[in-house]
Amino acid sequence: RPPRSTLFPYTTLFRSGLTADNVGAAIIQARPQAVDVSGGVENASGEKDPERMRQFTQAVREADKRKHEDAAV
Repeated sequence: RPPRSTLFPYTTLFRSGLTADNVGAAIIQARPQAVDVSGGVENASGEKDPERMRQFTQAVREADKRKHEDAAV
Protein backbone atom coordinates (compact mmCIF):
# COMPACT_ATOMS: atom_id res chain seq x y z
CA ARG A 1 0.00 0.00 0.00
CA PRO A 2 1.23 3.51 -0.72
CA PRO A 3 1.87 5.78 2.26
CA ARG A 4 -1.19 7.45 3.68
CA SER A 5 -0.10 10.88 2.51
CA THR A 6 -0.08 9.59 -1.07
CA LEU A 7 -3.54 8.05 -0.83
CA PHE A 8 -5.23 10.99 0.87
CA PRO A 9 -3.04 14.08 0.93
CA TYR A 10 -5.74 16.08 2.73
CA THR A 11 -7.02 15.84 6.28
CA THR A 12 -10.16 13.73 6.36
CA LEU A 13 -12.80 14.08 9.06
CA PHE A 14 -15.95 11.97 9.02
CA ARG A 15 -19.04 13.30 10.71
CA SER A 16 -22.80 13.06 10.48
CA GLY A 17 -24.68 9.81 10.53
CA LEU A 18 -21.98 7.76 12.22
CA THR A 19 -23.02 4.98 14.60
CA ALA A 20 -21.33 1.98 16.16
CA ASP A 21 -22.75 -0.06 13.27
CA ASN A 22 -21.08 1.92 10.46
CA VAL A 23 -18.05 3.72 11.88
CA GLY A 24 -15.74 0.70 11.58
CA ALA A 25 -16.35 0.32 7.84
CA ALA A 26 -15.87 4.06 7.36
CA ILE A 27 -12.50 3.96 9.10
CA ILE A 28 -11.28 0.87 7.23
CA GLN A 29 -12.36 2.12 3.83
CA ALA A 30 -11.46 5.82 3.97
CA ARG A 31 -8.83 5.94 6.73
CA PRO A 32 -9.86 9.35 8.10
CA GLN A 33 -7.73 11.14 10.65
CA ALA A 34 -10.77 11.69 12.85
CA VAL A 35 -14.43 10.81 13.29
CA ASP A 36 -17.10 12.91 14.98
CA VAL A 37 -20.28 11.62 16.56
CA SER A 38 -23.29 13.22 18.15
CA GLY A 39 -26.69 11.82 17.25
CA GLY A 40 -25.26 8.35 16.71
CA VAL A 41 -24.84 7.93 20.46
CA GLU A 42 -28.12 9.49 21.58
CA ASN A 43 -31.22 7.73 22.84
CA ALA A 44 -34.75 8.42 21.57
CA SER A 45 -35.08 11.49 23.80
CA GLY A 46 -31.87 13.04 22.45
CA GLU A 47 -29.69 12.38 25.49
CA LYS A 48 -26.24 10.82 25.24
CA ASP A 49 -26.51 7.11 25.96
CA PRO A 50 -23.51 5.70 27.86
CA GLU A 51 -23.93 2.23 26.31
CA ARG A 52 -24.09 3.63 22.78
CA MET A 53 -21.02 5.74 23.52
CA ARG A 54 -19.17 2.64 24.75
CA GLN A 55 -20.18 0.68 21.64
CA PHE A 56 -19.10 3.51 19.34
CA THR A 57 -15.75 3.88 21.09
CA GLN A 58 -15.15 0.12 20.93
CA ALA A 59 -15.98 0.05 17.20
CA VAL A 60 -13.51 2.89 16.57
CA ARG A 61 -10.76 1.17 18.56
CA GLU A 62 -11.26 -2.15 16.75
CA ALA A 63 -11.25 -0.51 13.31
CA ASP A 64 -8.19 1.59 14.15
CA LYS A 65 -6.33 -1.51 15.31
CA ARG A 66 -7.31 -3.38 12.14
CA LYS A 67 -6.30 -0.39 10.00
CA HIS A 68 -2.82 -0.42 11.55
CA GLU A 69 -2.50 -4.21 11.20
CA ASP A 70 -3.44 -3.97 7.50
CA ALA A 71 -0.90 -1.19 6.95
CA ALA A 72 1.88 -3.35 8.44
CA VAL A 73 1.31 -6.12 5.90
